[in-house]
Amino acid sequence: AYVVFAFANSILMLFLSRLVQGAGGGTVGVVQAYVSDTTEPKNRARSLGWLSAATNLGVALGPVLGAWAVTLGEQQIPIGGHATYHMGRAAPGLLAALLCLANMAFAWSFLRESRDTGEFRAAAAAAGARKPGTSRQAIARVVTHSAEPASRLIWIYAVAIGAFQGTTSVLALFLASKFGVTEKTIGLFFAYVGTLSVVMRAVVLGKAI
Repeated sequence: AYVVFAFANSILMLFLSRLVQGAGGGTVGVVQAYVSDTTEPKNRARSLGWLSAATNLGVALGPVLGAWAVTLGEQQIPIGGHATYHMGRAAPGLLAALLCLANMAFAWSFLRESRDTGEFRAAAAAAGARKPGTSRQAIARVVTHSAEPASRLIWIYAVAIGAFQGTTSVLALFLASKFGVTEKTIGLFFAYVGTLSVVMRAVVLGKAI
C-alpha cells in the first residue's frame, strides 16, 4: 500500500493505496485481543493503556519522520561510485513501507503465539465450556440489542474512533489552508497531539482506572 502511495500519480492510485491499506491494516483489534489474552485480568486495563500509548507514540513520531523524508527526497543519495538516486516525493511512502517490513520482521522473530502463554490457558480454563458465537451473531447482537452495556460501548467506540480519524485527516487540510502549514512542518502539530495522547494513556489512564 505504501509503495503504491509513494509512486501514485493520480487520485485513483491514491484511492487504491488506501483500499489496500484498509484491507490489510485491521490490526488494532487483533493486537488488543493478543494483549488481553496474554495479560492477567488485574493488569489488562493498564496493558491496553500502554498499547494505546505505543500507538500514539507512532502518531507523534510518524509525521516527523514523514517531514524528514520529504527533505531527504529532495537530496541526491549516493548508491555507489558516481551514481546517485533521487527519491523525490516518493520518499515518505518508501520510508513507511520500509518501517512496515521492519515491523513484520520483528513480529516474526519475537512475537510468541498467545495460546502458548500461561495467561491464555488460565483465561481459557476460566471460560469453561462456553460455546463461542460466530462473528455474524455478535454483530447482529450489537445492532439489535444496542442498549446492552457491551453493545453501547461498541457503538460509543465506533463513533469516537470515526470522529478521531476524521479529525486527523481534516486537520492537515485546515492547517494548510488557514496557516500555510506544509508537508515539512505538519509533523510538529501531529507530534504535539501524539505526545499528549501518550502522556494520557501511559501516565494518567492507569492511575485513573
